[in-house]
Amino acid sequence: MASLSIYEYTSYDAFIADTAQHGIAETDLALVWVLLERLEPDEVFIRLPRWLAEEKVGYTEGGTPTEFVGRIDRTTEKALLFVDSAAARPLMKRAHRINHLEEGLENSTIDSSSIPDDEERRAWLERKLAHHREAFAHRADQDGLTDEWLPISQIETVLRHRESST
Repeated sequence: MASLSIYEYTSYDAFIADTAQHGIAETDLALVWVLLERLEPDEVFIRLPRWLAEEKVGYTEGGTPTEFVGRIDRTTEKALLFVDSAAARPLMKRAHRINHLEEGLENSTIDSSSIPDDEERRAWLERKLAHHREAFAHRADQDGLTDEWLPISQIETVLRHRESST
């Protein structure tokens, strides 16, 4: 019988050092980390074999997703109930965009001598950031698993970000 291993990371360096065992493509490492940082404490990133994803989700626009974000509601010796899930790829891109918008806001300082264009740019960044945060929080329009029982023996990766205790 397989047991469920949830890998928790508090730092990007630890995550990078351990990625070989998770089978995440090198080009996706930064995107996965940004996504993990944006998840709620009870949410996890999960990767399934293609055959299981095809069985549970089917074909969607762009292919069958194999990576998801959601919550583990219950577990048994052989399976877990995965709920409130969405495909991870669109969320990775959105989390990355949120980070860029936040950096843009941090870099745009407005003081009393600011020119109107700076104020307009800041307002635009704030609107875009609010839109992306809202879309990230409400994932109902994204493909996902619909409250699915998944066999623990077939789950390839489960990752979670954990805040540092220091």
